[in-house]
Amino acid sequence: MKSMDFFVFHEVCWNRIMDHFDPSENLEASYTALEHMPLPYASQKLPKAGHETQVSLSELDRIPLEVCEYIAAGLSTKDVLNLRYVSRAKSLLFKSPHFWKTRFNINNERGFLFYSVKNFLLEGKELDWQLLYHCTNKIQCYQSFKFVIRNWERIRWLKDVTLAKSLGQEGKGGPLYFAGRALQHYHGTCYKGEHIERVHISQTLSEIAVSAMTDPRNNRVYVTGMGFIYEDDCPPVRIGYTSPGAVVVHEKDLNPQNENHRFSASQAPLKAHRHEYLSGSYSYPGGKIILRAKSLRGFHVGLGLDGVYMVSLIRDSGRSYYVGTPYEVNDDSDYDEWEGDMACYYDNMLLLEVKEVIATADDYKILDLGIRGVGIKHDTGAEKYWSEKWS
Repeated sequence: MKSMDFFVFHEVCWNRIMDHFDPSENLEASYTALEHMPLPYASQKLPKAGHETQVSLSELDRIPLEVCEYIAAGLSTKDVLNLRYVSRAKSLLFKSPHFWKTRFNINNERGFLFYSVKNFLLEGKELDWQLLYHCTNKIQCYQSFKFVIRNWERIRWLKDVTLAKSLGQEGKGGPLYFAGRALQHYHGTCYKGEHIERVHISQTLSEIAVSAMTDPRNNRVYVTGMGFIYEDDCPPVRIGYTSPGAVVVHEKDLNPQNENHRFSASQAPLKAHRHEYLSGSYSYPGGKIILRAKSLRGFHVGLGLDGVYMVSLIRDSGRSYYVGTPYEVNDDSDYDEWEGDMACYYDNMLLLEVKEVIATADDYKILDLGIRGVGIKHDTGAEKYWSEKWS
């Protein structure tokens, strides 16, 4: 892949990005940040301060509410909530209409609604901001609004990485790179009936158990859950759902000649992705396929509007079998036609090091998947090298 000399934006897209930056901020680092940004559909306990650093409550209580509101405007609601442990007087912030109004600034938690409430913000129109904030904890609007939220998440990430690079803080507590749907922490919301699950990935990860089952309502196979198994004393972690009695199969027992198992290796009928998948019946209670996950680098997934249809692990040793059912795509594109409930596209989620797996799930299946960790520059040939290595 040739090095990229520049990035092209639509004027509207560029204006949206600029809305997130202050005119005084240095934008030179945004080019480097864009080099690590995945292309669309490309593939607590508070620390206790020492006695010498503690501030008396009386001193904090003297800070005027106006100053507290100004400080809180740059903090997340969770951080402001934790201020109660420092001073009970700070709980007054949650009765301040001005504080709740700042939650809808473009770079705060409800910033994805900024353009919807822009007139109220700029013209000082009356609105119950606290009620609106709580009503948007669970989103109940049309599904296509998810694309608006995803675009806002990516611009927030771009701004954070740009500032971290310009301040020389990259790799020193700066933002992690990402692939897939992994930036929900910027707002902490999800659609009604959905929830977010996260798993920290350490170097002792040895296996991932992928569960899949056929939905009898449409005879479509969905990835319902994933279990993360470690070599050390760390207990296994599960996200999503695994039905009781699911057929357990280990990767080492799978091969095209072995017919003794419910699942056997077969050639995937994908023109663009010819890899082996597991043929067999995923009807209830479904299957639980345990795959080797040492040196995990990401996932190759088949996604639809209503869930994850198939997943393959990307490792140093190569890709694993596809768990789930693959579907046909065109020769010239990784996208299937977006028509009906059966539409599907494929996403190559690839990082040099995976540190966190994020899943969006409902009560019985995984709806979306993402990863965070150490990124790959997609303009230096590194991505092409690893993609060919894992093809």
